[in-house]
Amino acid sequence: MRGAPEQACPHCGHEFAPEGTAEEAKPRADPVAALAHAFRFAKRHYGAALVLWIPALLLDVGATLAVGAYEHARGLDVDVAAMSDAQRLSWLGVAAPILLLTFVLKLALFAPVGALVLDRSQEGSRALRAVARMPVTLAALGLLLTLAYVVGALFALVGFFVLFHWYQYAPVALAQRRRGLGDAFEASRRFARERRTYGFTALVLLVALAAFLVAQGVEIGVDAFLRAQGWSHEWTDALVGGVASFLVAPFVAILPASFWVIAAHEPPAPVAQAETPRPQAKTTRCPQCATLIPYEPTGAPVAVVCPKCGRKGSVI
Repeated sequence: MRGAPEQACPHCGHEFAPEGTAEEAKPRADPVAALAHAFRFAKRHYGAALVLWIPALLLDVGATLAVGAYEHARGLDVDVAAMSDAQRLSWLGVAAPILLLTFVLKLALFAPVGALVLDRSQEGSRALRAVARMPVTLAALGLLLTLAYVVGALFALVGFFVLFHWYQYAPVALAQRRRGLGDAFEASRRFARERRTYGFTALVLLVALAAFLVAQGVEIGVDAFLRAQGWSHEWTDALVGGVASFLVAPFVAILPASFWVIAAHEPPAPVAQAETPRPQAKTTRCPQCATLIPYEPTGAPVAVVCPKCGRKGSVI
């Protein structure tokens, strides 16, 4: 019947949902659906995500210029491998904190980007406005995520993968729940466990690697063009590298938020409970009429009654 929520076959009575219904159109919480959602979001709102990522662009350019100025002031070779041990330690003393600061800021910016995904996907969310009021919490979030991933990478790549798998949803969880860092990290770990998102974690890491390679390719190509034209300078090199990363990095932040948004419309898959195996039924023969009597072994004597002659006994 036209307009009915369900249709039934007039011959066999089988009921089914018509095509195009809300039940069929509801997105499923899987890596492919999350990637598709991220692409749709980027197509419509990537400009807004880039605006939120501007602080990372400014820090990238400033950090590159600062390290370059330090190298010129100390007369250090641009190639780190060509430096002496003392020069390399001195260079690391300046470059490492700057690199750490850039990672902290970029991971902190995952929360505003996740809040943007929430606001555009859920009516009345206002997550971005709430996140803008917690700069100290965002800084702490970026620092904790950076330390967790660095520690995981130092011990083993498996440790990094596990920690990233657990906590990649912490920024969007903070943006939506707004109950503090402890709740955000626990909600992220619980979400990853309940959804069993190892496949999605691998997908995010592959996308991050692809984004890095694209940024490096753009940087190398534009640098080569500028050098051929005689326009290459320190500030142009810093700007090209920063812009190349700036154009692709927000998409990596969109991915976990997209999975989180899609999963909000679908309950987690129930965990299958292991069934206790029941002992197999056996039979014994009645000594009086030879009738087979079924019984279930319990490890102890079982009382049985012959269904034909009524004789009682027990099976040991």
